[in-house]
Amino acid sequence: MAELRKKTRLEENAPKEIFYFGYGPIVNDMVRKRRGIEVTELKPAYVPDYRLTFSFGGTANIVRKTGFEVHGLLMKLKSPKDWDKLRGFEAGNAPRIRTVVPYGGDSTAETDSNSEDCHHNADDDFFAAPIAAGAMQAYLIEMPGDVEDTLLDAPIERLPQERYLKLVANGMRKYGVDEDYITDHIEACPFIPNRKREDYFTFPVAKKVPVITHAKYEEICARASVEGDLYFTLGKRVFRMGEHDPANPLAKWFETHGHGQTDCTYMVHLTVVDPNIPLLDEPKDVTPLHVEWAENHCVEVVEQYGMSATRVYEIGEPGTQPPKDEEGNIKAEELSQDLSEASEVPRKSCLSWLCPMLGKDHHLAEQ
Repeated sequence: MAELRKKTRLEENAPKEIFYFGYGPIVNDMVRKRRGIEVTELKPAYVPDYRLTFSFGGTANIVRKTGFEVHGLLMKLKSPKDWDKLRGFEAGNAPRIRTVVPYGGDSTAETDSNSEDCHHNADDDFFAAPIAAGAMQAYLIEMPGDVEDTLLDAPIERLPQERYLKLVANGMRKYGVDEDYITDHIEACPFIPNRKREDYFTFPVAKKVPVITHAKYEEICARASVEGDLYFTLGKRVFRMGEHDPANPLAKWFETHGHGQTDCTYMVHLTVVDPNIPLLDEPKDVTPLHVEWAENHCVEVVEQYGMSATRVYEIGEPGTQPPKDEEGNIKAEELSQDLSEASEVPRKSCLSWLCPMLGKDHHLAEQ
């Protein structure tokens, strides 16, 4: 009889319970469903001595600040796989273990990390241990280091989007987070109104846009990987990223989810949840609306980083013409064209006011 396989140290020490404190869109059922993250418990809670801010990129972040509180949802992940999924969508900073107080709890309660009720993995990471009648330890994402009050109190460089704040407010309200907190800290925040489809932004278009097969696109990406260029597709449109730092989190996101691969509209759809856009169950369900919406979002986030991208190819059968744009027909030319020449397609409004200097730990994903 075959010998029983001996359990690895990781399997022996795998956590039985993983708790996470969410304060951004992850509190919304739709966001968790879209990202395939399952939880078995949800309860309103708060973190003492932290402050919520939208000052860095227009997304929810928290920083250490004595005398403040951040409210949200304490959630118990169904499995380590759900924890891995959640971390995959977070915005770069490593999760930290902090004291979280469920409503009705006592923030003065203490936790002994050596208690038998606690759980550790192979790296000796501490996982949550419930505390009778009070606070407990759980993971959360926070801004690293100290942040000056002048930065927190200054006007927000890039306002959050309306749909983003609604996701947070609706999710919190459903599970009983303090109404005054929702009103004063989420809904009172100034925002960028939702954009109509006819007002969506688009990337600039090269003067010559050849039609190429997907196989040719893969060849171009393979060569570009050596040369340091970066491509991605939305629908059948191929875009080339301008000069960039390969270590930039946004560039790394596009390299992972776009470069040399098929349409990344579906991944954008999973990452950036918009309740005004029809839900996609599979990549094959992508429609022109989803593609236009995804390009609009990518334009914004690329410019936030001071980066650029240009539409340079169209996926199709050689000899066909790419679709018309606002400026007229785009004729196919030879692949040896000089892609450095690009002409800006006029957009509905100037994006300069949407271009803040974001922290290095932000990328396309939203917390």
